Amino acid sequence: MVFKHYERSDYDRLISFFMALNNESEQYHNDHWARIEWMMFHPEYDESLLYSNLLCIDDNQVVGVALYDMRYGEAIVATLKAYEDQYEGLVQYASNFLIDHNGIRIAVAEDDTKKAAILTRLGFAKTDDYETLLSLDLENVKEPTIPNGYHIEEIIPSRENEALQWLIYQGFDHGEDYNEFKKSLTPYKHHPHTDPYLCLSMVDSLNKKVAFCGLWFDYETEDAYIEPVCVIPAYRGKNLAKFLLMEGCKRMKSLGARRVYVLSDSSFYTKLGFDICHRYPFYKLPLSTPTTMEVNKHEYVILRQLGKGKGGYSYLAERDDHYYVLKQIHHEPCEYYQFGNKIEAEMRDYKLLLAAGIRIPLLAEVDIEHERIVKEFIDGPIIFDLVYQDKVKTDYIVQVESMAKQAKEAGLNIDYYSTNFVVRDDLIYYIDYECNPYMDEWSFENWGKNYWSKTEDYLMAFQASKK
Repeated sequence: MVFKHYERSDYDRLISFFMALNNESEQYHNDHWARIEWMMFHPEYDESLLYSNLLCIDDNQVVGVALYDMRYGEAIVATLKAYEDQYEGLVQYASNFLIDHNGIRIAVAEDDTKKAAILTRLGFAKTDDYETLLSLDLENVKEPTIPNGYHIEEIIPSRENEALQWLIYQGFDHGEDYNEFKKSLTPYKHHPHTDPYLCLSMVDSLNKKVAFCGLWFDYETEDAYIEPVCVIPAYRGKNLAKFLLMEGCKRMKSLGARRVYVLSDSSFYTKLGFDICHRYPFYKLPLSTPTTMEVNKHEYVILRQLGKGKGGYSYLAERDDHYYVLKQIHHEPCEYYQFGNKIEAEMRDYKLLLAAGIRIPLLAEVDIEHERIVKEFIDGPIIFDLVYQDKVKTDYIVQVESMAKQAKEAGLNIDYYSTNFVVRDDLIYYIDYECNPYMDEWSFENWGKNYWSKTEDYLMAFQASKK
């Protein structure tokens, strides 16, 4: 059994895990596979943090997960029954790495006393907030009667991405300003299990889409899921959502679904015959030391330390719902490197690296008085770790060799030690800002490449890092 950070290539086996989890017990339907798919391809899902998700793998199958729900601060932690002994470790991971400035929240079934006890022992406290899982036996579905002047149309998301996003934007009360909506419009994201037969819109006599109902079904689970249902404000009170949903339920029944689920406490569903299956109270662990740092009078919440280098300490920081790396310069002695003015060197080197065309995190701001630098957070695997996992792709070597050529042409060396490089979307980033005048002995070819494969130098460095 191994643990690994999530990569996009893991998606199919991640969904297979949730399908298996759903089949084990209705108790786990708050983490329905369809909800996970809807979440991970949602326009507001923060994909920049994907690598933070942790998977527990056995026999090449996902058997446990710790995922952030939309963004940091709320986590989905689950295991198959045979691997429940891994639950506590996954919670601890979420507590350390999926937190925001308020801490972390995790929901568990009301009758799952074992998981509740684990959360309590780890310092979580039960809150008054909870999720409610409702279900409807599809044997009880009534034939819908569509109101006069309206008809139902299927939506093909890949062809009607903008129309669908605009409908959902209005239906969830984000407003009716189309120009504002266009600012939030995102490119189409393919949901692998989307079925246009179950993507339904209600259309008025002027051919305007005014309501939407998304439904999900897979033959492996024999149950269905609702996500989302919405109606444009001006068309509410006409039972449009009711008839749209009943049409969807009829279609799901025809496909072989026996029961449909929705995570909601809205009376809209209970009036249609949905029953409460389970409640899931949230347990919360506050951020143990809610530290903040100011940079030019802007307050950043420090979530955790990322590392210490010869020039400073780096922290994962949050401000205005965005994540950054905040570097605090230190003046501790370094046996093998001599510094001048460190903050000026960082600013100078940043400009030199940009001019040389080296792919680096963007600089957000600099506080000269307090010697603090804020830069873009690049979330992804570190090359140093990928070397040990035998996952350094040939293209990564090609990319760093190209960087080395650009640096040399600019008369520079960068620090080619493999902890200084992160992969995001198969592109490598040099996350340090350090560069020096070019010297052949410190080039990638003569020095750096020793730490990009399992050489004797690398293995000694790896063992030292573990100590």
